[in-house]
Amino acid sequence: MDITKFNPRTVVRAITLCRPYVVAYCVKDRDGWLVQYPNKAEPELMEKKAFERKFCLEHACPPKVKELFDGVPSFNQWRQRRGGNYA
Repeated sequence: MDITKFNPRTVVRAITLCRPYVVAYCVKDRDGWLVQYPNKAEPELMEKKAFERKFCLEHACPPKVKELFDGVPSFNQWRQRRGGNYA
């Protein structure tokens, strides 16, 4: 499954809860979450409980953690660099 084909409004950023902190692009799936790490070719399907143990969604992060998203490309920026398109 290619996450670059999803509507950008449905894709959110999340960060791992432990170090080293990694920001990933995530989209809710009926069975859980589809997680795309920026440095991996294929997304990973995670069950809801496993996702909640490993990630915090950007909008739910405290201010100090939100600072870790600074400099990380938005989903649209990342997708364009990767060559994806959305019609």
